[in-house]
Amino acid sequence: MPSDLTLDLSALTPLQQSSVKDYFSQPIPSGADKKVIGLLKAVNEDPSKRQFLDRALTDEHSFGLLAFAERMATLAVRIGCSEKILWGLLAVVVEGFRFDARENIMVLALLHDSACRIGFDPLPLFRLAVKHAQPEVAKTVLDFATGPQQERSIESMGYTVFGEGADFRYVREW
Repeated sequence: MPSDLTLDLSALTPLQQSSVKDYFSQPIPSGADKKVIGLLKAVNEDPSKRQFLDRALTDEHSFGLLAFAERMATLAVRIGCSEKILWGLLAVVVEGFRFDARENIMVLALLHDSACRIGFDPLPLFRLAVKHAQPEVAKTVLDFATGPQQERSIESMGYTVFGEGADFRYVREW
């Protein structure tokens, strides 16, 4: 049985609701992003750690995990890296639609869009991300990924894009 001590829960600190505004305004990537990736990597490599992480997560972390996923969608486009999309998808899956599923769907649109922008088929990434997901979360994520394009567009989710290259960023229109 793996040790819970190998899971660095300090990565959750900047994801708490009281810290999300500061975290969201940090440069992309940030040290906090790297810590969250480390946490997600540990959970992805050893799914038995997922229960420990699930017990540590609260509604306070929901917006932080979604902010991380949004940041990864942006970073993926900036550097042309599909792995960042996978980390964003894993954050959405780990968040598990705890707070408000509409927020998750909005971020899924960004991750889908970022894959398309860098010329990568999003569906294999979505399938990989739900490998250890709760069944209802997996179904919702895959239904989104295979649903009508107009329902996946960033515009339908209230987003637009700003800038190019290192200045690229997804921006909420409202």
